[in-house]
This record gives sequence, structure tokens and C-alpha cells, in this order.
Amino acid sequence: MNLLDAQNFLINFVFNDAVHPAHLAPINVATANYVLRNQAVMANAINNRFTRMRELLQFLDKGYPMYQRGDILMAVNHIFNLRLARIDDVSRLLTSPHLTNKCLQLRRLPIADLQRIQAFFVAAQLVHPLAEIERATRIIELFPGNGASDVLDVLDEMTAQLPGAPIAPTARVLATTRLGRLLPTSMPDLIRIVKKYPGWLFTGFTRWGPGNHATPQENYEEHFKKHVCNSSLAFPEEAVFWWGALNISLTIADLQNPAPDPVEAALFDVDGTLGRRGRETFLRAHLHSRMPLMNTLLAKYGPVYSEYAMRASREMGNVAIESDGSMVLISSFSGHVIVFGRFDSDVSNETGLSTCYFVLQPQRPVKLNRDKPTKIMSMHT
Repeated sequence: MNLLDAQNFLINFVFNDAVHPAHLAPINVATANYVLRNQAVMANAINNRFTRMRELLQFLDKGYPMYQRGDILMAVNHIFNLRLARIDDVSRLLTSPHLTNKCLQLRRLPIADLQRIQAFFVAAQLVHPLAEIERATRIIELFPGNGASDVLDVLDEMTAQLPGAPIAPTARVLATTRLGRLLPTSMPDLIRIVKKYPGWLFTGFTRWGPGNHATPQENYEEHFKKHVCNSSLAFPEEAVFWWGALNISLTIADLQNPAPDPVEAALFDVDGTLGRRGRETFLRAHLHSRMPLMNTLLAKYGPVYSEYAMRASREMGNVAIESDGSMVLISSFSGHVIVFGRFDSDVSNETGLSTCYFVLQPQRPVKLNRDKPTKIMSMHT
């Protein structure tokens, strides 16, 4: 751009700092014309400063003779109500075609919807300030593959649950962790959850899901054996809790094929029942080797355990949506008992109980915690 072209270009704008037309010599005239075609938007971006105009032109000129990067810049400023004069050349918005396209699509959303995005942007930046373009990019990354209105429903709830100023240091750490869990990989499940439970109102589970097993039935049976019967030999203290909670009774006559040996027999009370005195030892060292007895207990007390778990999921508070990075779960707890559930599969809209267990002392500070590090957001009850 020669000096006269630069002067003629600059008279279209008002600047509050020193103007140096010669500094624009390396810029293509076509780039200046692109700015003039979008004068109002570009004027807002430069904020009456020649230094920002030069920065803007240098950024746009790298795309000469195509100016998609300018379209992206304008889209970002429009979507998030920003005044950026450039985007880093390595920005994912410039290097990822699917993000580029989504950004340009979001620009066309109604003003009311853009205001919802902007509200989340402001709330997130208040909690955890990032470079504006990085925060904007992270938000845009939540949209591809999902309906815009669905993502907005999730962002609305996140906005409502993020703390406002002033933010205590502890609250800031917790909220920052939650933002970190709001990932493109978790968004589809979050959308399915709000569609399954409108208003984020959790009403509890009504059946078992497959969890980490092949079928709901297998999952239910294996969890009963694991937690109630200590089949894995890892949870004898938990099994003791469940025998009390489920009012499980066992007599020495129930031990058949083989009959009780002297060590086992000594654990039973004089009336032939397994009382508190011998219960933990029996659960710790003997029941796991008696599979027929375990199956008998499953048949008799499995439905009681299942009903306990379903009722607990309906009545417990502290309902959270959480993620370990690979899957999204719904959890709730009361006292020392916790339940987890999730969708049956990636394509299912049905949720089921994955597990219900008594949390042992070492795990309680993490598992029985309203602000556990895996939490994304709370649900209402």
C-alpha cells in the first residue's frame, strides 16, 4: 500500500493515538478494502487506536487474498461481544476446519442465544481467567456434533452454578475444576441427561443398568456378591454393614455341601445363628468359598439390596453429574452409602443403576464430598 492509499484508508477511522501511514506500506490494498467493507465491525475491534489497526491489518494480510481469518475474527467478536484485533496464527479456530465452520455458524444465532453464550463466557472468565480467544475457543469446541440449543441448555445451568464475585479462593479452585470437566467428550452425555431429566431434576433410578458388565442382570448379581458377600475378599467391613442394613440372617444349618468345619462352626452362636461375634470373620474368610450359599443369599436378599439401592437413589441428596474423563455418571450419597448410574450405552436414552455400595473410611473424604474433584455440576431433587 503506497502512502496515498494508506492516507485515504485511514481517514475513514478516528484514532486517539499517533497515526503513521507509512507503517502500512507492507499491507496489500485488498486487505485494506476488506476492512472498509466491514468498517463498523473493524472500527469496534481497533477501539480508536492506530496500533490496533496496524495489528489488525497485519493479521488479515497473512490470509491475502482470502480473508476467512477475518470472517472468523468478526464472528468471535460478535459471538462473545469482544474487541479482538487478531487471533493467534496457531489458534485452533484457524487450523481446524470443523471449528472454523462451527464458529461461522454460531455467528448467525439469534441475539438472545448469543447473550446466553456471553453470560457463560463472563462467568467462566470470572472464575478462571484465560486469554479471551482461548476461552472462546474452548466454548466453541463444545458445539460441533451437538445441537446449539442443547449446548446452550447445558451452558445455562453451568452459568447458574458458577460462583459470582467476590469468589473465595476455595470456591475458585472448585469451580475451576468443574470447568475443566466440561469437555467436548462430556457434552453429549450432559445433553442426554437434561433431556432425560428436564430442568436437571433427578428422580432416581428405577432399574439396574449394565454398568461394567454385559447385562443389567449380571451387573446386579455381581455387585450383590462383591459388596454384600465380599466375593472379591476386598470388602469384609462393607459386607458387615450390608448384613445389618438388609437384616440378613444365617444359621449353621444353611451351610451344606460341604457341612461346616469346626472353625466355621465356632463362629456361630449357641442358638445356631451367625451373630455379630462371628459375622465379620465368616464374611472375611469363609463365605467366598461357598458359591452355592452365595447364590442362595442372592436369591433371598438380592431383591432387598436392589430395592434399597433404588430407594436410596430416589431419596438421597447431593446428586452430582461427574466424570473421570472417560464416562459421565450420575451419583448421589447419604450417610456412608453412595450410588452411581449412567446411560446403558452411547446410543441409549435409558439410565440404569451401575452400583450401590457402602463407602469405607479411606474413601470418604473423596467419595462423600459435595465438591468432589470429578464433579461437573449438581442436579436438583
